[in-house]
Amino acid sequence: MERLTQIVAASDVVLADETPHQMQDKAGTGEAGKGYMWVFIAGNNVVYRFNASRSGETPKDILQGTTGTLVVDAYTGYNAVTGPEGRTRAACMAHVRRKFFNALKSGCQEAQVALDYILAVYHVEHDAKASGITRRPQHIEMRRARSGPIMESFHRWLIANEHSYPPKGTMGNAILHALKNWQALTEFLKSEQIPVDNNLSEASLRIV
Repeated sequence: MERLTQIVAASDVVLADETPHQMQDKAGTGEAGKGYMWVFIAGNNVVYRFNASRSGETPKDILQGTTGTLVVDAYTGYNAVTGPEGRTRAACMAHVRRKFFNALKSGCQEAQVALDYILAVYHVEHDAKASGITRRPQHIEMRRARSGPIMESFHRWLIANEHSYPPKGTMGNAILHALKNWQALTEFLKSEQIPVDNNLSEASLRIV
């Protein structure tokens, strides 16, 4: 377990996520409560870690003092290991898509425009996989040639519509979330090793 943790921590690209998990004895009180199962993934190496807290304690325990990229959602608990002295944060496109999908379900048809931009990015990833160039130099070339312009157009659309919806509504929240995390959302354009989403981590937590 210690060696596996060392391998993950030493990796350039790490994916992470966490999910609530029931525990019989919360903090030694004798009463049931909620803890968290965390997962950290690098390549084919997967580390699970349980903690009664959702604080940044667990990310620090695994990744403190390491550099590279950390692919996560917007949860602030990962701030403990990202930033100038830590890892570069890469955001999850699937989380952005989920917010716009909820806006569409709530009746905002304009959300389909955002979903189409995101779908176009996933089409590029599909084509890379079909061509057998995933995680190869040709992959980043394809991303920069095709996904780069898509993301630029998406960004312009977000800015143009930023003040068109109440910020606490589903559509306004989706737009603000995307803009707030924009730099992290475009990290995948810098390296073919960085995935566009954190779905692998979520899938690993479903096992739990």
